[in-house]
Amino acid sequence: MKKFIILLTLFAGITALMAYLYFSRLNRESDENNLPLIAMTEASGFIFRFQHDRSFYDIMKGQTLFSEVLGERKTAELQAIGRHFLDDPEIGRLFGGQLVYAGLIPGREKSLDLLFTTRMAAGAIPADLEKAWTRKSVRHSLSKGVYELTLGDSLRFYLALRNQLVVFSSNRSAVHQVSLSKMKGNDFATYIAGAARFNRNTLANLFINYGQVPPLLKQMVAGSLNGELAVLDKQPAFAALSYNFSKERLAFFGNTRIQAEQSFLQLFSGAQPKKMTISGILPENTANYTLYAIPDYRPWRKRLEALLKHRRQLDVVHAARRLVSDQYRIDPERTFPAYFKEQMVSFQLSTGEKLAAVDLKNGEKLAQLLIEMSGDYADEVKILKDPGLLYGFFGEPFKRFERPYYAIIDNYFICANAASTIQSFLNSYRNNRLLRLKDNYTRLFDQLPNTASIVFYINQNNSADIFRQNLYLPFYRQLRSANGLKDFTSFAYLLSGEGDGFQTNVVLDKRPALAADSTLNQH
Repeated sequence: MKKFIILLTLFAGITALMAYLYFSRLNRESDENNLPLIAMTEASGFIFRFQHDRSFYDIMKGQTLFSEVLGERKTAELQAIGRHFLDDPEIGRLFGGQLVYAGLIPGREKSLDLLFTTRMAAGAIPADLEKAWTRKSVRHSLSKGVYELTLGDSLRFYLALRNQLVVFSSNRSAVHQVSLSKMKGNDFATYIAGAARFNRNTLANLFINYGQVPPLLKQMVAGSLNGELAVLDKQPAFAALSYNFSKERLAFFGNTRIQAEQSFLQLFSGAQPKKMTISGILPENTANYTLYAIPDYRPWRKRLEALLKHRRQLDVVHAARRLVSDQYRIDPERTFPAYFKEQMVSFQLSTGEKLAAVDLKNGEKLAQLLIEMSGDYADEVKILKDPGLLYGFFGEPFKRFERPYYAIIDNYFICANAASTIQSFLNSYRNNRLLRLKDNYTRLFDQLPNTASIVFYINQNNSADIFRQNLYLPFYRQLRSANGLKDFTSFAYLLSGEGDGFQTNVVLDKRPALAADSTLNQH
């Protein structure tokens, strides 16, 4: 019996050792295969992935929208890479069928650069690549495994070889940094690797790490991210999107995951997507907006208060409610929580003015309850006397409105920090000068689902003055250039709750070619 136990123990030990060696080998191979991914995620939070395949490049030749987005300098770089590398049969063979990662990285003097990572095909070795590029214009070694290449007359690139990993960019410091990286992996790389495997029916993928977006924004934006997209600034969120080829617009679909439980956006991940109706009240000169759907307010409110507690703001919120209760003998819970319907929106006008709104079950009754808590400014415009009430009920969209001016019309509560802004809104609303009536707006949302949990929207023309004030000149010129983004009319990012994350649709829409010369309905 004792011998049997010893043999059984020995057998179990050998089995465990073999399993360990087998899976360690698999892990090593997996790590080696993922080196281009790991290298890119350490350098960039905005990554485009595609397969090095002739059919991909043939399809993309019919896509001119990317060159308009990237600008003339980056387009010229890509064309040089194509001529000297992609069109070279010998070099193409060394990377055939491999995944290529192209990432945006900060450049010098308020610019953005492109960084590429990939791996050599099975059986290919670095010496093969070194031999192949000896036929190119100029090349010399800068350090071990790092080379400088001059393509054409003046375009200078840098290439690093690290076993099978290849790193390539016009940004010398980025190539050096990646070539020296320890390649230990990170949460973003794990997220991408854990997402759906590369679908050969999908032309390309886009991955976004919003935590790494700020360094890119600093190259483009003077100051902090402005407008309603500011909620995405420094957001602990990842997105994995598939590219939907179109000659008319840039479109992506996929998933967005919030990586932190204590996040305002995470409050909506379990919310049922709803038809977007509150956007119908927005003025025609709306530059951008963020819309939120809350189909079941009470459980959502509990999660909001848990978030406020985590941020150590709940005591301040409770103090604001007690003040209202003591001063006016009104239970704050009988006001907005009792009459809120299911949607709210914060938005910015072309003038830079900011507003917010919620839809109501009964606007007249809420107006009566708010009489004691409000001061009169005009017949329809009031001002809330006490601060902090709206933020405690609805969170981020109302953070900037401490003692706002407001109006209630057609079961909508609208607020702003200036009475004139409210009056301007009412004038547009009553005269039917609305965003939803503009052709560019209806065309955009005809391409998208009619339900969502969160919607981010930017109107290009209405945002012109805001962009001019906030973007550095090279990016503003690219945005307004006829060879750049001038004919792109709008941007939409839809998040639809699905448990612990969001189904996602992203569209950057362009005015149809037939209407390019028209000056009508461009807002």
